[in-house]
Amino acid sequence: DAMSVLVVAWMWTKMSAAAGGRSDDFALGIHQAARYWVATEIPRIAQLASLCESGERSFVDLKAEWL
Repeated sequence: DAMSVLVVAWMWTKMSAAAGGRSDDFALGIHQAARYWVATEIPRIAQLASLCESGERSFVDLKAEWL
């Protein structure tokens, strides 16, 4: 999840940079979507990384027959 958030943020920023200083509706939408992603999704990376480092084992200890 953390890596996908990072990759999508990278793609939004690339698209925003490619749109440059344009002010048509499409470019403004790209810029706004990139701002949204950076403001709301990038902060999730730290929390997702801490889950990876936590040692929480519920998914490891799950047995197929329990499903």
